[in-house]
Amino acid sequence: MFYFNQKIQLKNDSKTYIFKKEVNNILVFQSEGQTFEFQKDEFAQDNVIVLWETIKLFGGTPIKRLARAN
Repeated sequence: MFYFNQKIQLKNDSKTYIFKKEVNNILVFQSEGQTFEFQKDEFAQDNVIVLWETIKLFGGTPIKRLARAN
């Protein structure tokens, strides 16, 4: 399961992909201005590198969250 604008990388690719939507059985990602569609059944979760980022909350306490596109 991916969240809108979540950033990921694939183990066999150095590009960063941004999840845009899921339509029926197709996962739609965007990278470098191009749109990529993957069949959900053929998309292996173990091939995904989930990216994390550190942000500071209002009190200045840093937390880690899933990396998201701006």
